Amino acid sequence: MTTVVTAAAGSASIRRAVHRRFPSAGPYVRDDRRVRHYRDLLGPYGVAFDERMLERGGRNSFRAMGDALVCDLEGLEAALDLVVIAHATPDFDPLLSAASHLAHVCPGEPRSFAISDHGVGAPFAALGVIAAHLRCPDYAHALLVILDQTSLPNYDPRVHASAVEDSAVGVVIGPGAGEGRIGPVQRHGDCGPEDAPARAAAIARSQPPGTLVVAGPALARLADAAGLTVHVASERHLCTAVWFALSEHLPAWRREFTRLLVVDHDPSLRHLHSAVITLSAEDGGR
Repeated sequence: MTTVVTAAAGSASIRRAVHRRFPSAGPYVRDDRRVRHYRDLLGPYGVAFDERMLERGGRNSFRAMGDALVCDLEGLEAALDLVVIAHATPDFDPLLSAASHLAHVCPGEPRSFAISDHGVGAPFAALGVIAAHLRCPDYAHALLVILDQTSLPNYDPRVHASAVEDSAVGVVIGPGAGEGRIGPVQRHGDCGPEDAPARAAAIARSQPPGTLVVAGPALARLADAAGLTVHVASERHLCTAVWFALSEHLPAWRREFTRLLVVDHDPSLRHLHSAVITLSAEDGGR
C-alpha cells in the first residue's frame, strides 16, 4: 500500500536548515510527577517503568532542544505561521508542552503542534502537513523541528541497542518554486527489512540524472546499489538521521546535485518513506 501526499508545484521550499548534537543536560534528578506520568502511560500496555533508562540518556527536554535551534536560527527573515515538531521518542519532560513553548518564542503568532507515532516517518508526515498548510493563503512560513532524545521510561531497542545520541534539526520552509522545492512525499506500507532496499532503489532509479539519494541507516545497503549515488546517514540518529545529514551537507549538495531523494525505513512499522527535494531552480520537477 502506498500513501502519497503531494506538495503542489512551487507551494513549499526549504529555505534554511540547522542541526545540533546535545551532550548530557546534567545529572538525573527524580521528579515524582514525571515518574507517575510514565507509569500511568506504560501500565495499560503491560510495560514496566524502568527508571534506570531515564538515567542512561542525555536528559534533554524537547523544550530546551527547540530553544537551542531557535537561537541558531536567529534572524528569521519572516514571522512564522506554523511550527511543527516531529519525534520518534517521547519527550524527556512530558510536563512541558514544547510545541506551545516554541509558538511563544518564535517570531509571529504561529499555530503549533507535534507529530509522533510514525517512527522515523514523523518528519516525512510533518513535511506533507506543512506543504498542505502552505497551499492556504493564511500560511506562508513554517518551522519544522525534528527531535531525538534518549532518556526513555523503558527499554527501546531503537535507542538502547545502538549508540543513538540526542540531536535536533530545524528546517525553515517557505513559499515559492525556487531552490529547495519540496516535491512528492510518499509512505509505502507493508515493507519489511527484506524488501525495503530494493523498493527504495526502484524509487531512486525513477529519478532523473543529478539525483543524490540520502538514505537512513536502515537502508545502508543502498550504498551498494549499482547506478545510484547514495549518502547513508549516521546510525547515531533516529528520526533526525536523514535530516541531520541534509542540514550538514546542503550547501555542498546544492553545488553538486540538482535533486535529493530522501528515503528512510522504519522496520518496526514496516513503512518506507521518501521525499523529493529539488535543489536547482532550473529543474522543473516531475
